[in-house]
Amino acid sequence: EYREWLFLECVGFIHAPINGMGKEVGGINANQTVARESTFSVVWSHTHRREMIERAKFGIGNAIQTYNTGSFMPQGYLKQYAGLAMTGWTYGCSELTLRDGQIESARYWSERELIERYA
Repeated sequence: EYREWLFLECVGFIHAPINGMGKEVGGINANQTVARESTFSVVWSHTHRREMIERAKFGIGNAIQTYNTGSFMPQGYLKQYAGLAMTGWTYGCSELTLRDGQIESARYWSERELIERYA
C-alpha cells in the first residue's frame, strides 16, 4: 500500500519516504535526505532518478544504503505533471541482491537494453 513499508531481508521498500511534516521526500537532493535520516537501508522511487548512496552510521561496521530505483516507463516518457521541468528521469529496472539489511549489489537494466535483449 502507498505510504507503507515492505521489508525484504531487513531492507525497507517504499514509494516515497515520509518526512517529519508528513510529506513525501522529494527535490534535487532527496536521496541525500533519505540517506541522512534513515536508520535502515531503503529502496524507493519517488523522484524517478536512479541513484545509490552508502552512508556510514556510528558503530563498527554500521552503514545503510539508499537506492532510488528510477522509473520503469518507456524511454523519454514524461508524466504531464513534470511539464517542462528538468527531470533527469531514469528509464529501466534494477536487480538487487539483499543480505543482512544491506543492498549488497545493484544491477541496472535500461529500458532500451531490455528491449534489445528480450523483444
